[in-house]
Amino acid sequence: MIDCANPTRLASFWSAILGIPATAEHGEHPGWATIGSRFDSRPRLTFQRVTEPKIGKVRIHLARSHRPPARPAGRPGRG
Repeated sequence: MIDCANPTRLASFWSAILGIPATAEHGEHPGWATIGSRFDSRPRLTFQRVTEPKIGKVRIHLARSHRPPARPAGRPGRG
């Protein structure tokens, strides 16, 4: 999640840079914007509107979600 003053504008910027389309995971809420999807294999970035100005602190919160890849059929796992 990235705190910012203008979520839609920042999402549009990163969407163009990364080639990841904007999604509607937060509906039409003006305080949120997302590129990518939790249901996609590409990275997802969510932008949240905050009213206070940035003062020195980096306002990027990274959350990692990992689903283990499926094992090919007939291949036992290592253990």
